[in-house]
Amino acid sequence: ISLRQAFIRNVVRVADSFFLYLPILSKDGRRLGDGAAGTIVVSERAIKPAFPSLSRCRRILRAPSGFFIQERIMIRVLLSELDRHSEEVDEKTIAKIRALLTSRLRIDAGDLDRFVTETFQIGEDKVNAAMLAAALLTRTIKFKRERARRLAQGIYDRVLEICQDPRIQRTLRAKAKALRTLDRIRSGFRNKLDIRGLFRVYLFVIPNQFRENLNYFLISVLLFMMATFLGYFKLGWLADLFKEAILPAGETIEEISQIGFFIIVFLNNARVSIGMCGGGASVFITIGMLMINGIVVGSFGKAMEGLGKLLIYYSGISPHGFLELSALFMSCASGLRAARSVLFPHPGLSRYESLKRAFDNSFELGFGSIVFLIPAAAIESFITEKLIGDPRYATYVGAGAVSFLYIYLFLAGRKKKNKG
Repeated sequence: ISLRQAFIRNVVRVADSFFLYLPILSKDGRRLGDGAAGTIVVSERAIKPAFPSLSRCRRILRAPSGFFIQERIMIRVLLSELDRHSEEVDEKTIAKIRALLTSRLRIDAGDLDRFVTETFQIGEDKVNAAMLAAALLTRTIKFKRERARRLAQGIYDRVLEICQDPRIQRTLRAKAKALRTLDRIRSGFRNKLDIRGLFRVYLFVIPNQFRENLNYFLISVLLFMMATFLGYFKLGWLADLFKEAILPAGETIEEISQIGFFIIVFLNNARVSIGMCGGGASVFITIGMLMINGIVVGSFGKAMEGLGKLLIYYSGISPHGFLELSALFMSCASGLRAARSVLFPHPGLSRYESLKRAFDNSFELGFGSIVFLIPAAAIESFITEKLIGDPRYATYVGAGAVSFLYIYLFLAGRKKKNKG
């Protein structure tokens, strides 16, 4: 999978953690992260060629034509591939396989050749291929991983050449592709960060997604303001709890370095941002986190007002708060679009397909907003403390910082109009 799909799967995991049994309710058994990324998890066993037992092979090959089409083709191709592989096996190994197979099937050594050729309906010149097939199907022998991989890939390629059934072709083509992907991973393949692609994301994709999802961004702002007013005007009991939690005058807090504080603030905000973005797939996590943060801001402001320190509180959050909240609203916009796609899927699309489309048009906006939390955390760690008690300059710093963000979001990435 691509690096982008990997990010989506892991970001949406916050929603999956709330719905442990959701895959049981979906048609294909995928979790939300796979639905959003357009991926599917398969076991190695599931992508290997499946063959019937030895006794069933005998019945299939003796059935009238028109029955067991896929199984018949798979068996014939297996024999053809094993005939080619048998040329690489020396006589000593063939003799050992013959002895093991005779013991496993509990038949006389003299009857083995006739048994395997009759089972697979082939001539005596292909007896080694038939014996290898019987040994593999009865698990008497097992090929090493590299040879098994080459055999499986060869079988899929040959069957796709022979079989004309679209349904069978679609299934086998998907398995063959998964098998090749597994080989790439085992050969040392790693997803690498594309610096030029990342530059394009921030220069074009994020600003365009912001403008495309502006309505969801504004809804996020509105919900946060409603929650803030609720916390300030209606939840006096919560404000009283905050008053009791505020340290009495003269009591000190354990000091922490500015660098340490910066790291703590950024990681905490990044965690919230990821939760708001990926939580949209759950419908309620994004809205819940947004409302809780708004209520806390409003209630804490009410508590500080009761202590006569409202301006101190304002000057302590405004230098970094405008930029920080704007970045979080970007994450919320992506989460809200995802939530809407789950509640009201696009016409003609399943909920998973609709969710994937939502993240295709908003994920970079939500996840990419984490970068804008870095300057917000830097301002909070190195500048905010110097502006506490000075609301005018605190406002200047906060408004100045966030103005650069909105200039970028509204103006960057626009296509130039052709003149003439």
